[in-house]
Amino acid sequence: MIMLTRIKAKLGFSTLMRLLHFYPPLMGAGVRIRIMDPTHMVVKVSMPLRFYNQNMFGSHYGGSIFSMCDPFVPLILFYKLGKKYRVRDKHTEIQFLKPGRGVIHSTFQVDDSSVQEIESNIKKEGKAEPVFVLEVKDQENEVVARIKKTIWIKP
Repeated sequence: MIMLTRIKAKLGFSTLMRLLHFYPPLMGAGVRIRIMDPTHMVVKVSMPLRFYNQNMFGSHYGGSIFSMCDPFVPLILFYKLGKKYRVRDKHTEIQFLKPGRGVIHSTFQVDDSSVQEIESNIKKEGKAEPVFVLEVKDQENEVVARIKKTIWIKP
């Protein structure tokens, strides 16, 4: 992870997202990354169900779903806030709502109003701990899992 931190500090957002295809936890789970909007840093990830990422019940392994969603919000915040802030994943909860079968997907983005609110909280309190709720959906667009991420941000 230290190497990834050093790499991302020197690369542009789009380049890092392309390199993440080869990051072992994502590649091993079969995660595919598409940059939907490089200007606003919108990323869509998908993961087809394969023999190497399914559980004994024939649905997506929970750890693969977690890996699929883990790095993107902190990375987007890192790039949107700039190098003057330290951005870390503080806490993550995942709630599995139904078995994920077939191709599952999720879209990640942090809007400008959230960034402004984070910067305002940092000015007032010296840090920010925003909470983001993400959804993983199946091919029918039904929610398979809901993920709640708390991010720690400090100058």
